[in-house]
Amino acid sequence: MNDVKNTDKEKLYYLLKDFDMISDQLAPWLKEENIFQILKLSRTEIRHSNFLAYLFNPKEGHGMKDYFLKSFLKICLKMDQYDFIGLDYFDIVLADYEDIEIFREHKDIDLLLISQKNKMVLCIENKTISLESKHQLNKYKSYVEENYKEYNRIFVFLTPEGIEPSDEEWCIVSYYDIALILERLLKLNQLESKISYIINDYLNVLRSDLLVDEKLREICRKIYAEHQDALDLIFENRPDNLSLMSELYIEALAELANEKNEEIKIISTSKTMIRFQTKRLNQLFPDLPENFPGGWNNHKPYGIELYNKSESISGRIKIAFTGKIDPDGRQRLERILTEVDGGRKRKDTWEWWGTGNWKIAGINNKFVEDIFIIVAEEGREKIVSKIKNNLEKTLIQIDQFVDRIEGIAEKTRLK
Repeated sequence: MNDVKNTDKEKLYYLLKDFDMISDQLAPWLKEENIFQILKLSRTEIRHSNFLAYLFNPKEGHGMKDYFLKSFLKICLKMDQYDFIGLDYFDIVLADYEDIEIFREHKDIDLLLISQKNKMVLCIENKTISLESKHQLNKYKSYVEENYKEYNRIFVFLTPEGIEPSDEEWCIVSYYDIALILERLLKLNQLESKISYIINDYLNVLRSDLLVDEKLREICRKIYAEHQDALDLIFENRPDNLSLMSELYIEALAELANEKNEEIKIISTSKTMIRFQTKRLNQLFPDLPENFPGGWNNHKPYGIELYNKSESISGRIKIAFTGKIDPDGRQRLERILTEVDGGRKRKDTWEWWGTGNWKIAGINNKFVEDIFIIVAEEGREKIVSKIKNNLEKTLIQIDQFVDRIEGIAEKTRLK
């Protein structure tokens, strides 16, 4: 173990030794403190959508009126795209949009802009990190088409790189397009110094966090090639949204265990998964004998696994069993789990068997993406308490599932 630690220290030593040189290479891209980065808003879709809503709104105090909205519409309806939509380019971009209404997360649509005077509706799906979900665009388009039948309807898929959506009727817009609009806006408009400062901050965030700079990418490749092990080590241990979520889960489980007189026992933790056991399942599946260490080398035949591998998977729970047990026990376990899963068979050589599928209420993509902000606004104790309460409800569902396992286990008990 000490050798491993010393090796890690060596990797970090050589990285730190070259740190001044690395800082000099990256200096052009290392901006001064930025309000968006300070508030950890630069990688969250909802915060980008909020700022775009501010820019779109002619009534806001930025002094641009509908300049940003019209510039955005010009990008959406560029000559190679607007024909198939059936809209008149000049009518759309020369209209007055002082009456525009902007809705955030209406029917889960990121941005919905409606001008009754111009009979125009603009539906924007914003993707900074996450991918397009199955049927997501169809659902939004169907809602708009059903509720705004007499309107000119424009559907926009906004991503950092201008990724092509699954539906060709969605216009492709990139954050590079947004940056060009804002750069032109700053040149042609006399804005208040405060507004210019905010927009410049936002542009810096787009350049550093969302847009690709080829020169920067080449420098980063070289630095990574020279210090891969050390950077991987730092990356693995960096504080991020999933690390914080893991800490909150562990605290919530510990509080719940305390309330339940230690009926919940955490057996392993990592950033991506927390594995624990309950008293009742321990009675059904006690620890393995010394000569069978099991799949986790801890003599545990099962673990309740709380996943935290990504924003979408975080909060999902299943029960995992190891096949590395004595032959008689494995045979009985296989009969139990086959019946629990409705007769679904596994290969004879199976090593792991996962069963059940639960999700802790309140844990979704946006919650995990915004967890630093949520904790800062509401307080860590309050968030832990919320997770604990919802986790307790999930454990009640799991306990009901264990009723089935217990009944089947009794029927299949070897004589």
